Formats: sequence, structure tokens, C-alpha cells
Amino acid sequence: MGIFSRCQLSLDLDSSLPFKKKIGLKKAIIDHGGTVSFIVTKKTTHLVVNSPEKARDSYKSRMAQKWGIPVVSMSFIDKCVEEGKLLESDTLWWLGRQLQSSSVQARLSGRCRTRLTLTRREGDKKSSVNLNQIRVWVWPHADSGAPSFPEDDYEIPRFSLLKRFDERLQLTSFACLEIHVGAIKGAGQGAESEGSEAGEDRVYRLFSHQGTLEKMDGGGGGGKKECRYLTSALDVEATYSQLYQSFVSSPHSLTPSPLTLLPPSLGSPLLQKHMCEVRSASTHLSLSPHVARLVDYIWSEAVDQLETVLAVSVATVTQEQLDKAEAALLSIRRELDGDKSNLASLSDDFYSALPHKRGQGSGGRRSRGVIDTKRAVAQKQDLCQLIRDMKAVSEATNWSQRSSTEAKYTALRCDLQPLTPGSSEFCRVRDQILNSQDCSLSPSLAIERIYSARRPAEHSQFTHSLDNKQLLFHSSPVQNFVGILSRGLLLPKIVVDDFGGCRSDPGMLGAGIYFAGSAR
Repeated sequence: MGIFSRCQLSLDLDSSLPFKKKIGLKKAIIDHGGTVSFIVTKKTTHLVVNSPEKARDSYKSRMAQKWGIPVVSMSFIDKCVEEGKLLESDTLWWLGRQLQSSSVQARLSGRCRTRLTLTRREGDKKSSVNLNQIRVWVWPHADSGAPSFPEDDYEIPRFSLLKRFDERLQLTSFACLEIHVGAIKGAGQGAESEGSEAGEDRVYRLFSHQGTLEKMDGGGGGGKKECRYLTSALDVEATYSQLYQSFVSSPHSLTPSPLTLLPPSLGSPLLQKHMCEVRSASTHLSLSPHVARLVDYIWSEAVDQLETVLAVSVATVTQEQLDKAEAALLSIRRELDGDKSNLASLSDDFYSALPHKRGQGSGGRRSRGVIDTKRAVAQKQDLCQLIRDMKAVSEATNWSQRSSTEAKYTALRCDLQPLTPGSSEFCRVRDQILNSQDCSLSPSLAIERIYSARRPAEHSQFTHSLDNKQLLFHSSPVQNFVGILSRGLLLPKIVVDDFGGCRSDPGMLGAGIYFAGSAR
């Protein structure tokens, strides 16, 4: 039997914790016979947290303390594995420090009283929930008249993803159920609700999303989204169970599906972020052939660009070298506005910081020539940014040039999905591209495939309720896409005039990220 064979451990981890550590923690628990849960129930034996704030303030921690469940840090798991046994109940590790004996005794005595109370409640048949007496308010998601709910501050203690493929219709039906628990500060002046603190009320709702996958678009649109607002945790649990049973029973007959087998555009924004994180962190991710080829292509373009220009491996370039190189470029840029007498020495400073090959660089320029134009300065700044991006993503692959495609995809921290040809989103993007072209000036584009890119951090911060959403165009060299996908778009360090290019606008636009309304 494993160390945690009789344990059900609930996790309450910050989003700032690296994905690899989360996966490693789960693996350590499961490999030693334990069960991992994301909600705190009466069967939970330990709650694992990774920060003092979680131990003090989170909803799960308060419920664990209320029920006498030990709140332990990640080091507790490491300690148990190291000693090869489950530590005794009087040796609790909370945030890396052993609790004082008085605190332990108080918690243990409270746990005994709580267990006694729970035993009495379990034997009391009158505590069962009557579904016919549950008060529930059903509203479309994001409806302006819906009851107040903290959209930016809630947790999902429980969710289910269900699907079924209809061979006759060739359609995949899906359903997503989520329990949302939010906190409204300063609302509770009277009796406190279950799990709440003074001056804070808990609000509950049941979120549902159902439809067919083939009619979904890349931005999460499509399907029917509803919110059911309830007054207590018992009511929302009972309603959740009732809806779940209706979906898995005839005529729906849906079955549970793992996160990685469904697109990350299902459910609420918070669940979508969680799905993207799980997919990005998965070590057993199965990529579609199209996504695999795309990842290999943009990765090889970035590597080839650096190998063509640099005389050293990008792995050996330090942060100090990059800072010196960018400082030299700044000095060159200022010198170009002056008498230009020191351009040669400043260029040598740049090449000393970032050694270049003595050959042809990109664009037919000698890679070690004097940097004497603002366009050349801009190109070298792009090179510095590319080095930063490749250093950031290559750390995840341990600098291996032969890393698997899955490892490269994980390092990008971006969910890429090919849009199904013929789907509503595919047709919308394709039609906009074709309709925006001027066929008299350029030949028609041949659209082979369209991909959706979703970065969890950006998607969770976007205000999805905004109206007048538009599709716009933005272009960049292929070697830049490793950086764009891994960290998003960056504001340019130099305005258009400094690139030495020609502006098509009247000259009234400032620095920023620009998008076009057509593909021309």
C-alpha cells in the first residue's frame, strides 16, 4: 500500500505556482496511492496549500478549518515521501513550519467535535434536500438583469464536462456544469453563511453550457449558457446533481470527457483559463498533425534566424550581454540624430556584446557592418527581442535542439487549435480575408488552414461582455511568432519614423500596436 493510500488530499494552489510543480505534486500523491481532489468535502483528509494567504483567506481553507481538516504545505508531501510514511496527525506541517502543540491540540479537539456533529447530521434523515422546495433563479449568462455576482472573484469547487458523438448526424453534443462560489465583501451584517467570515456573504450559482462542438467558434461563442442562482451550498449541490443526471440519462446520454479531449472554449472564462493551463502543462498531450507541423515550423524559423546571425549559441548569451547590446543600440540611435562620428565604435560595442558571424546577414547586409541607419537599429533590436524570447521558451525544453514537438508546444504556453473547415468561425475568418483583398492588385490567397490561438492570461483578463467585437489583421515575420505566442504582442520600442520606412497615415498616429481592416 502507498503512503497516501487512505488519503484524499484537496489542492488549493496559487495560479502563480509553475505548471511543472503542480503536475509534480499531483504525481507524487497519485504515485503513492493517494487521491487528488479539487474540492473540500467531509472525506478530505488534508488540504495542501502553497502560500500563507491561501492558508488564511481562501474559501477551501476556511472550510477545512471548520471541519478540522489539517491544512498542510507542499513540503508536507515531500516530507512524507522522504520518510516513506504518512506523518502522524500531531506532526502537521503548515506552510513549512511545525505548528505549536497548543494549536495542534485545539485543532484536534475541534476536529473531534466537528466529526461528532457531522456524524449526528449524517444520521439525521431530516437534513436531506427536497428538490421541489429549492428556490432557483435562471438567467442567461452575462444578462444585465441577472443577480449580482463577483465575476472577477469566484472559485469553481466542482465541474463536469460531458459529450456524445451522434454518428447519424455527425455532430458532437456537449454539456458543461460548474458550481461557482463567490464572496461579496461587507454584505453580511447578520448571521454568517456557511464558510463565510464576518462582513462577507457567500453567493452561489450553477453555470451550464450546452450545444454542439461543430457550431462553436474559436472565441467561446455558440451554445446555450445559463446561470442558476441559489441561496445555499446544499441547494446548489442538489441542483448540480439533478442537472448532471438529466444530461447522462436518456435522451441526452452524455458521458464524462477529460479536459484535454475538448476544446478550451467551453464553460465559464475561469474554467477556460484552467483548461488552457491543464492542456499546456500536460506531459501526455496528443497534438493534431497540423498543430505539430505549425509548432515545428515557427520554432525552426526562429532557431535558423539566430544561427544565421550569431557566432555563439543563444544559450550562452547572458542577460548582461543583452543589456549592453541594447544600451549600445540606444547610443547609436542618438548618434544618428547628431554628427554620426562615433557610429563605428558604438557598433563595435554592440558586436562585442553579441558576437555576429562574419558573413551575409538577413536582407543581404553584412551582419557585422556598421550600424548606420535607424532601420538597421530596429533590426538589431528585433534580434535582441528574439534572443530574449528564445531564451525564455528554451528553458522549458532544457535547451535541447531535439526536443519533442509536445515539449516545444508546452513551452509556448499557448493553446493552438485548427478550426474545422466549414465551421462557422472558419467561414467567418475565411470570408473576411477573401473579401478584403483587392484582386486587381494581387493574386487571390489560397487559405490552407486557420488556427485559433488562446493565451490563458489574456483570455481571462478580456472583458467578454463588450459589444462590437471585430476581426482585424496583424502581420509579423515568421521568426517572431515564438515570442508572440509565448508572451503576447509587445509595443514597439521605436515609432514608425525611426524605422526608416514610409508612413501611409497622415502622420498623426503615435506609438502603439496597429491592426489593419483588410489583408492587402
